[in-house]
Amino acid sequence: MLIEYIMCILTCMGTDVGPRIKALREARHWTQAQLATRVGVAKNTINRVENALAAPSLALLQRLADTFGIRIRVTITPRRKRSRG
Repeated sequence: MLIEYIMCILTCMGTDVGPRIKALREARHWTQAQLATRVGVAKNTINRVENALAAPSLALLQRLADTFGIRIRVTITPRRKRSRG
């Protein structure tokens, strides 16, 4: 249930997880294939996550964080209403 909730947050709230993963990967000069090998998933999985075609599971997020040497931080903030005028 918690994983489904976090997945909803990642996908429904318009998060920028994919671009952040891509930036971390590119900062290390790794290809998608190299990152996929380090994390233990298919290259296609990394591609789909980076391009927001698929939401990463919590387990994948943890493996990515471990690979990059960072911590996972999920922040939930309500979207601001756009002012009309």
